[in-house]
Amino acid sequence: MSKERKRKTEEPRLPRHSHCLNCGEAVPPRKKHCTPGCEREYSRWKKREQMKTVGMILVLLTVLIWFFVSNYFLFPG
Repeated sequence: MSKERKRKTEEPRLPRHSHCLNCGEAVPPRKKHCTPGCEREYSRWKKREQMKTVGMILVLLTVLIWFFVSNYFLFPG
């Protein structure tokens, strides 16, 4: 009896869908973007994020190299 009561109060199910990676709009299940404009914008954003990551890694490596080289010259042997 509780199953019948539960089914009556449930809301109708939404059709299968996914969401646009850029703006979050509902799109058909196998699509990643709602429009070509969203796809271009997402692509640009992803490239910027990758460049930021590469930049941060380069800064970190530069600081580490500087640290080891300066310690070698300040405290030799």
